[in-house]
Amino acid sequence: MSVKTSLNKVYNILGKQGLAKELGIAYQSVKRWHDQNEMPCTEYNGKSCYSYKIQKLTDGKVTIEDLLGFVPHPQQALVERDD
Repeated sequence: MSVKTSLNKVYNILGKQGLAKELGIAYQSVKRWHDQNEMPCTEYNGKSCYSYKIQKLTDGKVTIEDLLGFVPHPQQALVERDD
């Protein structure tokens, strides 16, 4: 699933502005992810965990893997902690 497709699913659940608000970031940042069809590089090194937060906010309807294509180690540690 592409980032655009995944974010469209999130928008249907939370709304565009709602997603940015829940993540504590500017709407323009979320729009850039959608427009560029990619999450920020900080998702892969653990400096941000927006994909993990999105998974939690959507009750797993949109997963980390949907957004990134796999689950990087920093996010995997968060998921395991929740189990």
